[in-house]
Amino acid sequence: MFTAKSLFITCLLFFFSLSSFAQWPYSGNHIYNDNTLNVGIGNGTAFTPSEKLTVLGNILTTNNFILDGSGTQNQIYFKQSGNIKTQLTSNFTDGTFSLFHQGSNKFIIEQAGNIGFGTSALQPIVSGAGLFSGQKPRMEVVTGYSTGAYSDLFTIRHYATGPTAETRQLGMILKLSGEQSTTESDKMGGLVLESLAPLTYSNQPNLNFVIGNQKRMTLTFNGNFGVGTENPLTKFSVVSAGSSTPSLLWQSSAGAPVASFFGENSAGNADMINGFASSASSSARPVYMIRRSRGTLSSPQAVQTGDYLGALIGSGYDGANFANRADISFIVDGAISPNYVPTAISFSNGDVTRVERMRISSNGKVGIGTQSPDEMLTVNGKVHTKEVKVDLNIPAPDYVFKASYKLRTLEEVNKYIQSNGHLPDVPSAQTMEQNGVNIGEMNMQLLKKVEELTLYLIEEQKKRHELENRLKKMELKLKKSSR
Repeated sequence: MFTAKSLFITCLLFFFSLSSFAQWPYSGNHIYNDNTLNVGIGNGTAFTPSEKLTVLGNILTTNNFILDGSGTQNQIYFKQSGNIKTQLTSNFTDGTFSLFHQGSNKFIIEQAGNIGFGTSALQPIVSGAGLFSGQKPRMEVVTGYSTGAYSDLFTIRHYATGPTAETRQLGMILKLSGEQSTTESDKMGGLVLESLAPLTYSNQPNLNFVIGNQKRMTLTFNGNFGVGTENPLTKFSVVSAGSSTPSLLWQSSAGAPVASFFGENSAGNADMINGFASSASSSARPVYMIRRSRGTLSSPQAVQTGDYLGALIGSGYDGANFANRADISFIVDGAISPNYVPTAISFSNGDVTRVERMRISSNGKVGIGTQSPDEMLTVNGKVHTKEVKVDLNIPAPDYVFKASYKLRTLEEVNKYIQSNGHLPDVPSAQTMEQNGVNIGEMNMQLLKKVEELTLYLIEEQKKRHELENRLKKMELKLKKSSR
């Protein structure tokens, strides 16, 4: 039976128990309730919880950690000494999930699945009209605003077991298929950085451009670039698919071929260049241009007399080196003026030493064995030919046979020779040595002298006939007188 004393004690204990559940004071048990709906879980040190649940230490859950909010967003804050350093936000209004860190947005996933790094919102690839007008990228990386050298790089790293030669590949492949069938395997392209043991070491990789499941272009460690080959031998190497396919093809803006280059044609002839001119005009022609200036590319300066503008060179391989050569060079050979650069064409070759053999000056004069032709064709050496035809620019001397022609007497010719030392109308030896001989004019002068000599012979023949007739008459008189 309950007595009055026992009932009093029971009620007292009940009220003490309610008071203990209303507030959990710090007394060495790590849990504190300040009766303002904030609960703290500490580590043995007295503190006042600042949030609904404040934990001084780690949290471990073996199930889900759920944030169920009724507002516009859920957020998780990471603080240091009360200052927010990192913030995760799930926005229920626009459907984005973002990461804010150290004062700026670092990561965002939009509702459509687009991902951005270093930005709070993905921007269109091209804001105005164009190929990608208004289209947002699936992933965008904004590196920042740093002006330091190489401070905004995007790196994908592959670690190997060591620096020795071993096969490594690293890259990015873009695909246009879901690979529902094997026929879609070639719908891809990308970049692959690789080192293939034992051909190259891991610190000497090649960068390959992959299209259609094949390596189409390669940039090697030593800086050689190859198209159609994984082993370019020069700074720019092009290997065609076959002897009938040009390695290089130049096209006009309309798509018509302008020129092509074959590494080797169907006949086995290497380095063949074809030019095309698709036009009905007779003046249309393929053009291969070599340009040269002094100064720099961005600040060109005028060339000067004697400057080489370019050359076409043929050189043969002797088994060890490309030795000797023949070339066609373009050389400035006169004074420069606006829109005019006089240019000569020089032809050179040689067996041991390369020598200029012929030159066409800017004035059109051709020199063989000389760099300074003074006539339309100047030859410094012997000429061997089967026939020479000379067009006359002076009249042929048939006028000598006309009655109006005044023929010098032999006495006049003799007197001229005695005074001048050469025939009339014929240049002296000194003049011919200094100025050369004009073949056409000289032949006409010699023909004139032959015709004049013919007239002298005819005149002498007349005089001889007259003497013969006189002698015959005198002989007849002597015979008559002797009888």
